[in-house]
Amino acid sequence: MGCGPWHSPGVSPTPDSLTTGATPHSPVGETAAAPGRAGAAVRTAPASGTLAARMAEVEDVLPDTASAFDRAHRLAAHFETLLTAGSVQRNGAVYSPRYIADRVMRDAYELWRADSGEEKSGQREAPVLGGVPKVCDPACGSGVFLVAAVEFLAVEFRVSVVNAVSGALRGLDVSPEAVAFSRQTLAALLLWSGVDAPLATALASEVVLEADALLEPLVELQSKLFGEGGPDLLVGNPPYIKLQNVPAASRSALIERFPVYASGSFSLSMLFVVRGLELAGAGVCGFITQNNLFTSLAARPIREELAQSGALLRIVDFNHRRVFAGASAYTCLLFVGGGGASEVEYAAVHDDDVQRGLASLEYSRIGHADLGAPKWRLGARVDLDNVRRI
Repeated sequence: MGCGPWHSPGVSPTPDSLTTGATPHSPVGETAAAPGRAGAAVRTAPASGTLAARMAEVEDVLPDTASAFDRAHRLAAHFETLLTAGSVQRNGAVYSPRYIADRVMRDAYELWRADSGEEKSGQREAPVLGGVPKVCDPACGSGVFLVAAVEFLAVEFRVSVVNAVSGALRGLDVSPEAVAFSRQTLAALLLWSGVDAPLATALASEVVLEADALLEPLVELQSKLFGEGGPDLLVGNPPYIKLQNVPAASRSALIERFPVYASGSFSLSMLFVVRGLELAGAGVCGFITQNNLFTSLAARPIREELAQSGALLRIVDFNHRRVFAGASAYTCLLFVGGGGASEVEYAAVHDDDVQRGLASLEYSRIGHADLGAPKWRLGARVDLDNVRRI
């Protein structure tokens, strides 16, 4: 998750010219037969404070059979711990569990494919990037969703990790610290996948960019991504910071940019939904975000927009169950895009083990016209029908 223009640096990340400690052409262990699976890795010579030292620490903790993706996720989690507790509270940044990033990526692709009429990707070879969706995380933090996206593309489309990163991935964050961390996470993933150190460093720097996804002009932002077409999939965990807690200058700019939506006790995560629809165009946005979107007064304008435009596609509601360790946010998975839909798929997780509950969801279809106002009525279809009869 990104930290926003209110960011107050906590620690100094390794510079963008990532010192890997690895020599060119040093294999780090992915086989072509199983994309992303790492065999016994060749250890890099660690030097204090370098990416190689952090990679060696991960290698010491995980078994040799761990995949490049397992290792990259572990490294991303480590980078999150480098943020002080105070910084996490001020910036609204919390670490996204891997299973959440994987699920958001999978569902966003499923909805995009259904809408675009794409054939099932698992039935085709894709040595090049024809038909592979372009993916962006607009508040990428330490790179959890970027790693999840690369793994999904590598497995689903049978492309190499380097092709997935170079041709179909972008990460944005307004925080220089987060940008540096995400670049290191991607560079490590590439190194663990057998990519030469100079190329890994260069690709990571090209793919992860410092940018304000909320306030930069749309045309300029699109030029940093994939051109006018925009990303096919916009995924991530935008910051949960209230508008009134943003510094005055940034708050004024946000209110000017989003006059209809930026009012009251409003979270920036909601503005990312609005901006995501602008950026993705005909694509699909998948976010883990706060579920007070369903009921809060401040979110009423966006509820009306999502329902009236037909952009609301799917909701997975965690209700009172907490996904983030050490954070009090109540969340949902929200999928929006395109426009023209007449129904939303809704499911709630009823298991206190959220990861297990996600594996056994039962969706109900609720007509956008039946969502209600001023607050959304969400639930199993049979329950909503019973309420209406009463």
